[in-house]
Amino acid sequence: MKMLLHQVYFLLLAAFFINHVYGNTCSQKTTTYGYVCVCNSTYCDTVPQIYVKEGTYQQYTTTSQTLGFSTSNGQIKSVSEGYSIYKIDLTNSQPKQTVFGFGGAFTGSTGFNINSLPSTAQDNLLESYFAADGIEYTLCRVPIGGTDFSLTKYTYDDNHAGDVDLKYFALQDEDLLYKIPYIIKANELSNNNLELIASVWTAPPWMKTNNDYAGIGFLKIEYYQTWANYFVKFFEEYAKKGIKFWGLTTQNEPLIGLLPTFISEINAMGYTNLQMNFYFSYKIP
Repeated sequence: MKMLLHQVYFLLLAAFFINHVYGNTCSQKTTTYGYVCVCNSTYCDTVPQIYVKEGTYQQYTTTSQTLGFSTSNGQIKSVSEGYSIYKIDLTNSQPKQTVFGFGGAFTGSTGFNINSLPSTAQDNLLESYFAADGIEYTLCRVPIGGTDFSLTKYTYDDNHAGDVDLKYFALQDEDLLYKIPYIIKANELSNNNLELIASVWTAPPWMKTNNDYAGIGFLKIEYYQTWANYFVKFFEEYAKKGIKFWGLTTQNEPLIGLLPTFISEINAMGYTNLQMNFYFSYKIP
């Protein structure tokens, strides 16, 4: 199983370096593909804070050969026209789309792996991703039910065919043990600045044409409104735990739901463009 929370690397180009600054430096361990920074119960490296003056820059680098998140300060130099074949124009007169945030995903396997660590190592790990002296993730994805990074295949209303009122809808152990506790902790570390996006992989098999979690299967037309209500139930149950969401995607990789199980056994549900357009005509209360 994999940890889905990935580090983010930034590189700013400039002319020369003035000095090198580090936070808690990387506790280096060599691997086949370079090295990793060890984070455990007693120590975890941190990201140096930004300290720049007018006319200077700060560069962060992490490579297979350099210390994790080492940073260098430098002077921004003026150069003459024709100095480089590349030209970058920066302007704020025509605002474009902005980057809303960076982050990862709170999947079952992520929480399972975090839970396997001693409590102090868990704290250090989460701080390295969400705290001010970490990489400060602010945007994360939360699966609605099971995914390809879950411990088992599941939804929130399995084995209750025809439950159009979703009377048997319930969060599962994967939510209660491996997602919700770490979402709450991450939000606290980010000073309540964490935004969440919900995304679903599949409807309960009984709502689908193939009666399966994976394979070639579509949402049955008679369950379109039930499926819309299913989203609402999810948000309501998480709200009871003190967790609110910023956004929603209606389906993770719908094209995987067009693949037979001998090609892909990932939880999935297929949509064509027309089906998705038709589904949007059903209102989420």
